Amino acid sequence: MKRFALNLMFAASILAGPVLTGCDRTVSEEQKVVKKSDGTTVTDKDKTTQSPDGATKTTSEHKVDKVSP
Repeated sequence: MKRFALNLMFAASILAGPVLTGCDRTVSEEQKVVKKSDGTTVTDKDKTTQSPDGATKTTSEHKVDKVSP
């Protein structure tokens, strides 16, 4: 019984971490895709998230897919 209780407490401590810290909330998300005449695709992504403590974080991603001849 002692071993079961210890395992249960260990599992609960691992699973309770994300619940106590919370998740980031997405404030805004924008994606822009441009396809050029030569077959190249340009993708721009901008995402702004807010953490539970109020800090905001903005991430930008620029991706170019070129078609090989």
